[in-house]
Amino acid sequence: MSLEIVVGRSRQVEGKLLELGATGRGLNEKATSIEQLLGQHLTRRIRFLATIRNKALHDPDFDVTDELLTSFLSAAESVLGQLQQLLQTAKPTSEKKPTSENQRTHQSGNAPVGLSLADAWRDTSTTGKVGIVAGVLALGALYVKGEIEDWW
Repeated sequence: MSLEIVVGRSRQVEGKLLELGATGRGLNEKATSIEQLLGQHLTRRIRFLATIRNKALHDPDFDVTDELLTSFLSAAESVLGQLQQLLQTAKPTSEKKPTSENQRTHQSGNAPVGLSLADAWRDTSTTGKVGIVAGVLALGALYVKGEIEDWW
């Protein structure tokens, strides 16, 4: 019975992520695809749900205890509520109209400019920040060595 509950709630979360424009194969990939919209805290909660769901489905020795099920359901209800709030306040990028220079987006519609970029950086996980810095350093090293030109 608990497996059906875990899978059912996970599907509901996945459906809300799709409504928000997420892409990918599972909860983790979908959450990652719109992590800037979700923020770090909500993304972590979704990853918790995905971990429990995956273990319940694929690990024959994993036991969904009453305590774990209660935690899962609490997290799922919280996530579903927050995703519903995002759905009510967020419109697809193509429908949004910039109201000021700080709210404009690049033509791709993905990267916010101005103050929103600072918010996106703050919401990026530590691992994501390390990846960004490492990538910039690697490109800089290739540029200095003369292996690439105009990398920016």
